[in-house]
Amino acid sequence: MAWIALCALLGGCTGAHGRATPGTSSSSAAVPAYGRTDVNPRPRSELRQGGTLTLPIYQWLTQFNYYQADGTLDDVFTVVSMLEPRLFTRDAEGTPQRVPDYLRSASVTSTTPQTVTYRLNPRARWSDGKPLGWRDFAAQWRALGTGDGRYRIADPSGYEDIASVRQGADAHEVKVTFKRPFAEWQRLFTPLYPAAGLGNPAAFNTGWQGRAPITSGAFRIGSLDDTGQTLTLVPDPAWWGTRPRLDRVVFRTLDPTTAVQAFLNGEIDAVNAASADLYDRLRRADDTDIRTGSAWDDVQVALNGAAGPLADVQVRRAVLRAIDRHALAEVA
Repeated sequence: MAWIALCALLGGCTGAHGRATPGTSSSSAAVPAYGRTDVNPRPRSELRQGGTLTLPIYQWLTQFNYYQADGTLDDVFTVVSMLEPRLFTRDAEGTPQRVPDYLRSASVTSTTPQTVTYRLNPRARWSDGKPLGWRDFAAQWRALGTGDGRYRIADPSGYEDIASVRQGADAHEVKVTFKRPFAEWQRLFTPLYPAAGLGNPAAFNTGWQGRAPITSGAFRIGSLDDTGQTLTLVPDPAWWGTRPRLDRVVFRTLDPTTAVQAFLNGEIDAVNAASADLYDRLRRADDTDIRTGSAWDDVQVALNGAAGPLADVQVRRAVLRAIDRHALAEVA
């Protein structure tokens, strides 16, 4: 994924052109080789305090519940990730990394049955003052994984494999037990929503339409303009973690072509090169940096063992062992 950008997310930004920021260049940069990541990471000490970062989103957010059928969009995840808890993020190699602002620890503590024990940061709070706890995990599981058709969910994957969610040794410990082994448990509960916001079908389906009533992130919603389709996030004074450097983050709803023109006009600070033509326009523009990252995802081969030759477990094993996993990963 190629991005044209002049400033890091947590740096101080005042405009898209003509102002050099730490770690960036004022001339066009060559694209890194395929497979390389070049996102220009900088230590926090090099980032300026203050400023506004303006970014495009490609569809206006009408549903802030990422798990609801109308909310499962990349733009929703981008915004919600700044407002709600993300228990894990991915590093440059795609390895899940615990977010200490929310998690002290998380690990598989039993394999018969598989049980994951989460140790929550005692300082982590929702904007209504309640601490993060096992009831939040339980409400999310019940909404997504128990087959209750009143919840208009997008995908039950992973949650449908959970047998129970309960409190652990104290209020800051959560134990999640699975019906069957689930290797990708670190992608669950990210983002995490409060029990008060998912506890019944009405709250789940409509309580997050056009708003985020309860948050627990470094940022909160400062303003939301449905007419201009612009969303502004500002630092949350109740945040217990490291304070953001930015004064605000502004998201403007633009289609890909308009977003590129807005970048070239100096109206936004970064844009995704969504097509070869748009990339070529950006590559030839002055005063830009090209940054390349990887959109990490999980790719699986699923075999239908209900009937036919694949009903034989030995045949399924033979097929899977014959697959060149490394070659598949290269082209996925």
